[in-house]
Amino acid sequence: MGLNDRLKEARKFLKLSQVRVAKENNTFQKTISDIENGKVVNIPNEYIHYFYKQGISLDWLYSGKGTITQAEPNKGYQPYKVPIALPVPTMPRSSDRREHKAPSRFEDFGKGNILALPAGFQKEYIERFQEADFLARLPSYRLPGFEVGVFRMFEVRYNTMAPTIKPGDMLICEQVTDLNLLIDDQMYVLLTPNDLLVARIINRLAQSNTIHLETDNHRTKTPEPLKREEIVEAWRARTFLSANLPTPSHWNQRIQSLEKRLVKVEAELGK
Repeated sequence: MGLNDRLKEARKFLKLSQVRVAKENNTFQKTISDIENGKVVNIPNEYIHYFYKQGISLDWLYSGKGTITQAEPNKGYQPYKVPIALPVPTMPRSSDRREHKAPSRFEDFGKGNILALPAGFQKEYIERFQEADFLARLPSYRLPGFEVGVFRMFEVRYNTMAPTIKPGDMLICEQVTDLNLLIDDQMYVLLTPNDLLVARIINRLAQSNTIHLETDNHRTKTPEPLKREEIVEAWRARTFLSANLPTPSHWNQRIQSLEKRLVKVEAELGK
């Protein structure tokens, strides 16, 4: 029995129909059916935690171990609820793409469920991340493998994660709805009341109620740890888009030059 089967069993245990679950998660009944039938590879955390908030055990959902119910339903970290998957309108034909305008309503606003946060929008996002009219202004996209879920695409502003991620790269992230599930050494975008931070984390919530931050660029200063209450939203990095195509390093160029000279020497010796 896999996660999809246990999600189906949890729904039936709670005596909920697929239609009701879809409505409460702002998605479609077909999406719920696809999840339960194993057709969705990346099941969004938001959907799993929908059952967690109704008293279903996370241990049981992920591993099948223990009982289906938890002793005490989760009452902790409750981020702003956004839709699991937004309706995706038909793309305009090439002949009329210039005339195509994004709808104004949040429910219908874009071409996909990945909202993009270019650097110019990020300061405003810190203050208005829950406001539908602001979110409706953001560009949105679809990508293969990210059809179902709650995603953001953050433009990287600083070089703290270089050489892995460079300024100008677009980091595609999935929402994490329970801070206890943050994974050590994974890259996250963390929204605080004053900033958007990109870093790898060390989860010490159980020990000291803090999240420690690490950077990939050892020349930059290590950020101060964050307390649980300082984290407004958490987004786990899944992949990134970059216009910074890598170039051969200095050593690679020297090796290639030596190889060419060696070939030339071998050719002359063979004469």
